[in-house]
Amino acid sequence: TTGFAGFARLPEPKKRDHDLVALVAEFIDTYREAWPAVDLRIQPSGPIRAGVDRDLLRQVLVNLCDNAAQAGAQSITVETTKDTSNVVVEVADDGGGVDAAVATRLFEPYATTRDLGQGMGLGLAISKKVLLDHGGDIELAATSSAGTIFRLTLPRTSDTQKEATS
Repeated sequence: TTGFAGFARLPEPKKRDHDLVALVAEFIDTYREAWPAVDLRIQPSGPIRAGVDRDLLRQVLVNLCDNAAQAGAQSITVETTKDTSNVVVEVADDGGGVDAAVATRLFEPYATTRDLGQGMGLGLAISKKVLLDHGGDIELAATSSAGTIFRLTLPRTSDTQKEATS
């Protein structure tokens, strides 16, 4: 009930200009001990700026890392890149992958592969809403028995600044 209520009351993002590489590095330093059996790391790159609500983005990363750990991942790598209009954050793990029966509805509320009482299936639905509210998106980029990659896209800072000033 708490999870559903939280989903219904997600705040509007308070977007600020951040270096996502630094934000991800800080996330890893802060949360590394939350999953002691997982090697949590960042793929190094130069500064990449985007307008994000750091707390909401942190929640998305927690959801993805927690799911990966639950799926048996021993390693999670976060890589941040950019293209002409977006910042791309990929979260890759070496867990057991996403079951094909769930993959098509993965971002819907209550879609879960966990046992009863082990989660409500709201984490990825919340993550999707957070990214959409930022003007971005999240997708299942790849999955197999060797692991999973989730791709988050966010508008680059210049796009966010135009939105904030208009």
